[in-house]
Amino acid sequence: MAVWVVDHTAPSEDFNSVLDKLEHMSGESLSELPKVDIMSNFLFIFTSGTTGLCKAARLGHFKAIMSMAFFEMCGASSDDIIYITLPLYHMSASLLGIGGCIQLGATCVLKKKFSASQFWKDCVQHNVTVVQYIGELCRYLVNHPVLSMPFEVLKYDPQSNEPVRADSGRCIRANIGEAGILVAPLTAINQFLGYAGNKVQSEKKLLRDVFKAGDVYFNTGDLLLQDHRDFLYFHDRIGDTFRWKGENVSTTEVSEVVGLLEFIKEASVYGVTVPGREGRAGMAAIVLQHDHKLNGPQLFNHLARALPAYAWPRFLRVQTSLDVTETFKQKKMQLVQEGFNVDIIRDPLFYLDISQKDYIFMTGSVYQDIVSGKINL
Repeated sequence: MAVWVVDHTAPSEDFNSVLDKLEHMSGESLSELPKVDIMSNFLFIFTSGTTGLCKAARLGHFKAIMSMAFFEMCGASSDDIIYITLPLYHMSASLLGIGGCIQLGATCVLKKKFSASQFWKDCVQHNVTVVQYIGELCRYLVNHPVLSMPFEVLKYDPQSNEPVRADSGRCIRANIGEAGILVAPLTAINQFLGYAGNKVQSEKKLLRDVFKAGDVYFNTGDLLLQDHRDFLYFHDRIGDTFRWKGENVSTTEVSEVVGLLEFIKEASVYGVTVPGREGRAGMAAIVLQHDHKLNGPQLFNHLARALPAYAWPRFLRVQTSLDVTETFKQKKMQLVQEGFNVDIIRDPLFYLDISQKDYIFMTGSVYQDIVSGKINL
């Protein structure tokens, strides 16, 4: 396929220029060109043949130009990303769609074939701002089946790790953008048969009277965020999120940030209690890369750029390895229980001195000053 541009030069070898060639045409050659005007044939559009044989309908240049201006008449601009799923042999897709994008200078997202199941995914993937449609297309989208597994995201208390309940005793749905517990109603299809031989632990996985008397929901133990487009994002596991200085801190988020530093091989973040202080302070058990040392100032500067102050780990515990389960989940219970107590921990411990912008080695006397409140975290 040859592509021509109305210019004296082509932007690359894949294009052909027109104006430079017209300048070198002889008068005799120009006289041989077909005589066209605004009403001359631009192309032929064939009818669908519902009332007989297909007929070739003449379409002039004037009609084509008017069709290409349709998007602009509707308020679209060159900044728009226009999604076209209609077949190009249809005038709506070819002249109004492709032609309209060319006339505007807008971005065209061209789908080979319409798909109701892929439509909105494409719109999100390509940041589509304008959709071209015919009447039936919207009906297909509306009639397309929704997600089949019901769920709810509930407000939760990070101290008790339980759903927040209103005065009526019913649970409360989490707000958009707010981390909440993912729960699913128990139905004939979605069942929970419990743990073998352990009724107590089985019952702990169930939430009763969630929105009305008698309903039962399965508590996944996962904390998720739901955005304004109804997309769900994993936030943390219940028990991993802790509260410090009135803010909720995601251990997963902090671990990912800490682990970005080149001298840190692994990181496990958790919250520890500090005498005389509400909530739990952040602490990180880290494993250093081979032949690397802890760089406290670099870690502090990295945290200051990536996280709010309340999420910075106040304590560090340098270990040779991290304990994990058979499914490679980090074991944190013992770490949480031992806290930052230098009397029982043999690993090197450090505390964050914000005034020095550094992590300082923690001695027994420093530990006592933190416990007594002499050193303010």
